[in-house]
Amino acid sequence: MLTLILVDNVVTEEKPGYRGVALRYVKSVGKKYAPSWWKKRKHWSLFLLSPNNRFRQLLQKITSHRSFDIIILVFILASCVSVAVENPNIARGTTMRFVLDVLDYTFSAIFMLEMTLKVLANGLVFGKGAYLRNAWNALDAALVLISGINITVALASSGKSRLLGLLKVLRLLRTLRPLRVLKRARRLKLAVRAVIASLKPLLNVFLLSCVFFIFYGLLGVQLFRGKFYNCKDRYMKDYRNVTTKAECLALNYTWTRRQFNFDNLPQALMSLFIMYSQDGWTNIMYDGIDAVAVDVQPVVNYNRGMILYFLSFMVMSFFLLDMFISTMVQTYHEEQKKQRQTGEDPLEPDETPVDDSFHLLYSSWRRTVYQISVHRFTDLFMTVVIILSVVVMTFEYYNMPGWLEELIEYSFYVFTAILVGEILMKLVAFGLKRFFASRWNILDLVVVLVSLTSILFSELKVTYEIPINPSILRVLRALRLAHVLKTKKLRVLVMTVVKTLLQVGNLIWLFAFFFYIYAILGVELLGHIGFLLKACFHFA
Repeated sequence: MLTLILVDNVVTEEKPGYRGVALRYVKSVGKKYAPSWWKKRKHWSLFLLSPNNRFRQLLQKITSHRSFDIIILVFILASCVSVAVENPNIARGTTMRFVLDVLDYTFSAIFMLEMTLKVLANGLVFGKGAYLRNAWNALDAALVLISGINITVALASSGKSRLLGLLKVLRLLRTLRPLRVLKRARRLKLAVRAVIASLKPLLNVFLLSCVFFIFYGLLGVQLFRGKFYNCKDRYMKDYRNVTTKAECLALNYTWTRRQFNFDNLPQALMSLFIMYSQDGWTNIMYDGIDAVAVDVQPVVNYNRGMILYFLSFMVMSFFLLDMFISTMVQTYHEEQKKQRQTGEDPLEPDETPVDDSFHLLYSSWRRTVYQISVHRFTDLFMTVVIILSVVVMTFEYYNMPGWLEELIEYSFYVFTAILVGEILMKLVAFGLKRFFASRWNILDLVVVLVSLTSILFSELKVTYEIPINPSILRVLRALRLAHVLKTKKLRVLVMTVVKTLLQVGNLIWLFAFFFYIYAILGVELLGHIGFLLKACFHFA
C-alpha cells in the first residue's frame, strides 16, 4: 500500500491490461450519463469556484509561492519535534501534557488550513492539477484526516474508557506525520522513488543472499552440530577442568549450550545473521575453532582450520552488502537522470563548457608561462616531487638520529618551495578567477598554506603556545599525495567515487528519517515497558 501511495501517478491515467479497460469503461459511462451541470463545472473547484474566480486565483498564487512551502515546512519540522518529545509516561494534568496537546491541536489546525486552501485553489478530485490527483497530496490529506479524527476522539473520550483503545491506535498513526517532509525535500523524494524502483532488482539480490545463507547454514550444521556446548560451574562461569559432558554432570555442574549455535538450520541461520551484522561475530568464530566433538568440552584453538569457514562467510557477506548498496545507488542514479531529462526538480546545474582560448590574448612571456604550467612534463615532474616528499616522510621514526631529522626537515623546505613556485606559476598563467575555479588548485593551495604554517611555527618555536598540536600540521603534509590523483584516469575515478558518496548520502538521510519514525513508534508502543523495567536499552 505504501508503494501505491508514494508513486506520483495520476489516478485517471490509462494503463494497459484490465485496469486500462476498466478506466476507459468508467470514463465512457460517466460521459454518457453525467448531468449537464457536472459537464459545465467539471474544472471548477468543488463545483463552486470557476477557474476565472478572483478568490481562487488569489489562493493559487498564495499556495504556489515558495514562501508558503517554507512556512509549512517549518511547521512540519516543529511538529516532528513535538512528536519526538511525546512519551506515554507523561501523566495527564501536567504542564508538559497540556503543552503537547495544545501544540498537537495547533499543528493539526494549520495543516487542515493548508489542505483547505489547496483544495479551494486546485480542486479536490476533478480538473487539471486537482489536489488528490497527486499521490503526495493524498498522503498529506490522509495524515491530516487522521489528526482530525484523533483530536475528535480525544475530546470525546474524556471519562469514557471504551474509546481509549481507538485513541491509542490513532496516536500510533500520528507518528507518520513526519512523512510530510518527504514531499518538500527534493532529495528525500528522489531517494524514495529510487528505493521503490530498486525493489525488483533488490529481490534478485535477496534471493541470492538466501541461497548463500542456506548453503553456509547447512554446512555449519554438518560441521558444528552438537559441539557448541561447554561446562559451567555453580556460579555459571566456564569450567575447563573436565573433558566430557559426563564428567561435568558428575560434578553437579551444568552442561550449557551457546546462545548462538549450529544445532539445526534455524539456529545456524540466526548465528550467520549475527555474523553478517558484524556484532560479536568473532565470539562465534572462536567457539567454532574451540569445538572438539559432541559432548566433549571445548579446547582453545583445537581446530584452527575452521577459521576458513567463518572468514569465507564474512568475505562473501561483504560482497553481498556491496551488491545491495550498488543496486540502490545505480537505481538512484537512473532516477536522477530521468528527472533531469524531464526537467523536473533539477538538483545540480549543468556543467558549463570551459573556454581554453583565453591564453591567446596573453603577452608572449605570460603565454610561455601558461604553456609551461599545462605541459605534460610539468605534471610529471610535480608528481615525482610529491611522491618523493611522501617517501621522505616515511623515513621518520622514534629516536631517529639528528642528521636524519635535519635532512628530512630541509628536504621538506625544498619540496615546499617547489610547490609554492607551482602555485605562483599557475596564478600567473590562469589568473585568480580561473585558478580558484578548479578544486584541485584550491587543494594545492591548502596544502601549501599548511606547509608554510608548519614551517612558521617550527622556526618561531611557538609550538607550545598555540592551541593546535603542530604534529597535526606535519601529518597534513601527506595531503600532497592527492596531487597524484590529478591525472586524467584517476580524476575520473575520483569524481565517480565522489558522486557515489553523494548519492549514498541521500539514501542514508532517507534511512535515518525512517529510523526516526520507528524510534517514535517504539516510544509509543514500548515506552512504558522500558520505564517499568529500567533496562539499559529501552524506548522510555
